[in-house]
Amino acid sequence: MVNRNLTKLPIGWAFVKVRDIADLISGQHILAENYNDNNDGIPYLTGPADFSFKYPIISKWTTKPKAIAHKDDVLLTVKGAGVGKTNILNIDKAAISRQLMAVRGAVLNHHYLFYYFDFLFHIFQEMGAGSTVPGIDRESILNFQIFLPPLNEQHRIVAKIEELFSDLDAGVEALKKAKAQLKLYRQAVLKAAFGGRLTAAWREAHKEELEPASVILERIRGESKKAGQVSHKEFLIDVSTLHSLPEKWEWVSLGELIDSMQNGIYKPREFYSRDGVACLRMYNIENGEIVWKDIKRMILSKEEIAQYELKVGDILINRVNSRELVGKAAVIPVNLEKCVYESKNIRMRLKTNYTESKYVNYWLRLFGQGYFNMNAQQVVGMA
Repeated sequence: MVNRNLTKLPIGWAFVKVRDIADLISGQHILAENYNDNNDGIPYLTGPADFSFKYPIISKWTTKPKAIAHKDDVLLTVKGAGVGKTNILNIDKAAISRQLMAVRGAVLNHHYLFYYFDFLFHIFQEMGAGSTVPGIDRESILNFQIFLPPLNEQHRIVAKIEELFSDLDAGVEALKKAKAQLKLYRQAVLKAAFGGRLTAAWREAHKEELEPASVILERIRGESKKAGQVSHKEFLIDVSTLHSLPEKWEWVSLGELIDSMQNGIYKPREFYSRDGVACLRMYNIENGEIVWKDIKRMILSKEEIAQYELKVGDILINRVNSRELVGKAAVIPVNLEKCVYESKNIRMRLKTNYTESKYVNYWLRLFGQGYFNMNAQQVVGMA
């Protein structure tokens, strides 16, 4: 039911039920042998899967229609997960399944009714989708209450809605372009950083006191030999967009800067709980940062928590995903709740005496995902 006190009605408006102003055509089921996909008969709409934003997408036809909707009827989904989804028929006629009903009224602007039902979509969801109620029955729709302006004002309301929606769509497109330009700018900043241009003045001012990276690299390699670490397989990446290395810089394999790496923990569903330790998943890595959302929790032993706990400065890398997303990474920030990480991620802990985690993470943002994409192995849709 609609709250009559939602707003004070403007002059000339009425508060009515659908049954007072419209006819309702209930859809009926058509057996599979009586519809086809070869354009034989009239279109047959089976449910919201046939809908675009406003107008139906035709994929089935029938020569034995039972319930028929006409052009400009407002279609309403009354059964299934799409309960409340609204549409407008923009062809001469179509058969409709029992998942749909058609609303037809002489004193109604069909677009006005469409937008009205769309506005109240959440009411239909409460009545049908996501509950034990399988859908909306005929009487519920007929008794549904609606604000009814005069017909000419309905036309004006629709025109204004579509004008503002058009402005919103234009704004969305502008935001998309701005976002794309921002991404290019971010890449340009990173390229400038790793080409040494952002710190050129600082480097010139401190050139006498800077220890060459070649000396640091030899020290790292000496420590690695003492620890018995083996060399890593080398893959080349395209760094042609960068300038030549500044003085005292060196190329190094990331493996030489890593203190340890470990895949995350896997646990069956029964170990997940509302009260366990937080577990970061691949969905918690976005745009180079940890995003605290949809957090899952696990019941783990103290030993497991100690083994898989994430610490400030660790880099969490997604090692299994769709090809374009595998390799996305983020640095564990300060003040994060104690957490572990799932098996689709790998924890990279750097030699912090020599390496800045955020610096490495920015490098991964510039070159990492393209590199991992190129070298990843594909197995059943996952890389």
